[in-house]
Amino acid sequence: LHHIRARTPFPVGPEERPAPSVVNRDGIRKGVVKLGWSWEGRFVVSWEGEEQLAKRLVELMLQPGCLASSCIVQEWVDFDFEMRLYFLPPADWLPGARLQPRKVECNSWGGFSEEGRPHTFKKLTEEMCLEWWDKDAGALRNATEQAAEVGQHLLAWLRTMDPEPVP
Repeated sequence: LHHIRARTPFPVGPEERPAPSVVNRDGIRKGVVKLGWSWEGRFVVSWEGEEQLAKRLVELMLQPGCLASSCIVQEWVDFDFEMRLYFLPPADWLPGARLQPRKVECNSWGGFSEEGRPHTFKKLTEEMCLEWWDKDAGALRNATEQAAEVGQHLLAWLRTMDPEPVP
């Protein structure tokens, strides 16, 4: 966890707002683990502390039928809502060829269960997202563009780690 924090692009100086989260200001204490290509809530679990992280990793990797060779461990990020981008790479896609998301959905979550699974899922319309951000359509457009750019790197990494995407 210290290695991850040392590489973070989010500096936290004495006078800066904690980023990416308040809970992890002085070190990584909380986050989520995501299983390979799947982004469904049942394959995303939260963790607090290294002991629980270890348990969550075992839990996800030993799912019945799981063929993934890796998980994504993510530091907790304070957020207004979740933005999901749906990429559908063609069968002959190779990392480096730019993909555009076929669909973008925004959601809010009401918390996590005792098992660490997200619950109280609510789909948000574009208008609802704009309400969160004081009608700043430019900011929402910019966030979507940045998410699509980050997605290129994540897809390339996933393809490298697990060359066979989920059918």
